[in-house]
Amino acid sequence: MKKCLILMGLLFILCGCTAEVNLNISNDVIKEEVSVNYFEDGKVSKNEILSSFRKYIPAYNGVVVADTEPDEMVSGVAYYKREVKDLGSGYSFKYSFDFPINNYNNARTFKRSFQSGNVVKNKKDKTITISTSTNGLMLFNQYDNLTSVVVNIKTNNEVIETNGTLKDGVYTWKLNRNDNKNIYMKLKIKDEYPVIVTENKTNNSKQEKEDNVIVKLVNKNPLISILVILGIFVIILLIITKLSRKKYD
Repeated sequence: MKKCLILMGLLFILCGCTAEVNLNISNDVIKEEVSVNYFEDGKVSKNEILSSFRKYIPAYNGVVVADTEPDEMVSGVAYYKREVKDLGSGYSFKYSFDFPINNYNNARTFKRSFQSGNVVKNKKDKTITISTSTNGLMLFNQYDNLTSVVVNIKTNNEVIETNGTLKDGVYTWKLNRNDNKNIYMKLKIKDEYPVIVTENKTNNSKQEKEDNVIVKLVNKNPLISILVILGIFVIILLIITKLSRKKYD
């Protein structure tokens, strides 16, 4: 049985597979994750299912070791993180990787799914645009049993335009074999708020502490405070009287 390979935004399809592609997008990162459930069907045992999904799949396109044996990690190569859960009659596989948004155009999954596609971060317009061609998924030409692919995108950025369907804060695309629907989304880049200088906070805090000490002294010794105030008042009167005498002398 062939090793399953990541060919689309974390999608690998063989008989008996179901998969869901999930992307979480922010200003700087695209978190990519897919959960694949594969159940035994009388032809494939659980052990064969477990061994069919590679442990080490390179995150970026053009790395040959993803398609060769043995299934081992190679130094200097970035890999998807794999998680496995036993479902009794099969397994659930989860592959995930966090891509810098400027590098996602070369993601293995994105690159091998569509004939063309782009993720563009425009700092001048403060937008992020994700778009794919209208030629459909290339995967449909590789797997006869594949009928549809579901892609989910979640983001905290403001969505300016999209052709996805929104439900519960998630935008969804269902790509079918018999249509040429594409993925399109334009997001607004969130403003980066200025960092508050720590020194100012420290100075303000110090002043507040000094003010609090004075208040505590006044509250604790009201009689002394009154005498001090009266003394200051008397001194001010003496100064004013002296200045007045000099003025009329």
